[in-house]
Amino acid sequence: MNKDVVDFYNNRLDYYLEKPFRPEDNPRIKIMQRLLDVHDYKDKTILDVGCGLGAHSKYFADRGGIVTAIDFAERLLDYAKEYNNHSNITYVSQDINAYTSNTKFDYLFFCDVLEHLPKEEIFQILQRITKHNTHKDSIVIMEVPNAAFIDAMQKYFPNKLQIIDNGYKMDYLISIMDYFDFIPVRVGIFRGDVNIQYDRYEFATKEKADEYYRIELKRIYGK
Repeated sequence: MNKDVVDFYNNRLDYYLEKPFRPEDNPRIKIMQRLLDVHDYKDKTILDVGCGLGAHSKYFADRGGIVTAIDFAERLLDYAKEYNNHSNITYVSQDINAYTSNTKFDYLFFCDVLEHLPKEEIFQILQRITKHNTHKDSIVIMEVPNAAFIDAMQKYFPNKLQIIDNGYKMDYLISIMDYFDFIPVRVGIFRGDVNIQYDRYEFATKEKADEYYRIELKRIYGK
């Protein structure tokens, strides 16, 4: 990531700590975490990409998850290490473009991340992550601003956007993940600061998705 982007986020710490944006006051984070509650994270490995202040990393760790949390903004990581520390979390100062681990994670979490990456790099990043950091039972969770919301922000309040703020339509991200043999098993839209602000995806390998549907259909229809 170029220096201007890194500096932008390092200088944004004070903004993130203002009400209502700081993690403990942010209603959007509370909504996101309620949606995450459907999974059991105990003893599961989790990659939190662009972890920021570490609120979600701490959420996973408090539920028994073993978390690798990466971010390129040193000031945000310093805060996370001090205020969202946990023995199950390893914080790593790393640009996702340079992340080279071959660890296979049970969950890969992208929250408020993809929209802040250069659009031309998204395919390559997801290709590398799905190839090197997933296994047949991995779940990839993405939460990104709705494309229509980003379009409205660009039209009416462009000065409130971050240094990079891209909108992605649902079919775009779904088609990319399908190319890597991941299909959506849960897709939804939820509110953040305004209605219809966030799109949420859970992707599974086609093998895992087939198992998921078999279990769900058996639950509904019986044997």
